[in-house]
Amino acid sequence: MKFKGTIWLTAAFIGLVLYHFLIDVPTEKRQKEEKARSEKVLLFEAEDVESLTLSGKNGPVTLERVDANKWKMTEPVEALGDSTTVSNFLSLLKQLNFIRVVEETPADISVFGLDTPSLQISLSLKNGKEKGISVGDDHPMGNKIYLSTLDSKRVLIADISRNRLDQKTYDLRDKTILNFESSQVEKVEFIRNEKNLRFKKNKESWQLSEGDVSAKGNKNEITNLLNSLRTAKVKKFVIEQPRALDPYGLKKPQLTLK
Repeated sequence: MKFKGTIWLTAAFIGLVLYHFLIDVPTEKRQKEEKARSEKVLLFEAEDVESLTLSGKNGPVTLERVDANKWKMTEPVEALGDSTTVSNFLSLLKQLNFIRVVEETPADISVFGLDTPSLQISLSLKNGKEKGISVGDDHPMGNKIYLSTLDSKRVLIADISRNRLDQKTYDLRDKTILNFESSQVEKVEFIRNEKNLRFKKNKESWQLSEGDVSAKGNKNEITNLLNSLRTAKVKKFVIEQPRALDPYGLKKPQLTLK
């Protein structure tokens, strides 16, 4: 009898353990996930976003997806998008939480700066739906803003600064000067004062020449130079279609790199 009692106690204990791991733990996990979802400002998957538009005081900035990891800017200029920045920005929007609902159906949204929002962000999704937010005034407590979603009237407070949401054209545009792979370069030419300095690759080594001078190139220094050129970024886009190059010293450049 004592042995049977021990068996029943063991079975009961195993049952409790199984109940905990099969019922309690999944339920608790599901409740946490549901709570996290309920606090999100926008519910979407980044890979479903087909286009992104930010409308601010300086006009709209629009980017369209080319493929999984490539974006192109269509407004205000046609250019490649900075795919890393766009991806990080979509992640920021996806993780954006609100800390409080101010009003569900406000009678006057102007008190929150949402009648004429300083910034609107809209996402076009694969299923044809559009999601986004309108950004109103800064909250008096600082580093918080009032906002609303495009599909709802309720006013929310989000714990984020305006600057993190207000991405400019420069931020979202690809700033690569020269797009190339260092390993694919076979020849480099510098033209300065009508003199040509050339580096030419010969299998794994480099040969340099300038006029009548010829010598073996320093592989490490040339590799560092190529990597510096490859990673160089545009600091400022001055003008897209200049009428003339003279004002910039580019009609007769001091240095040309090929």
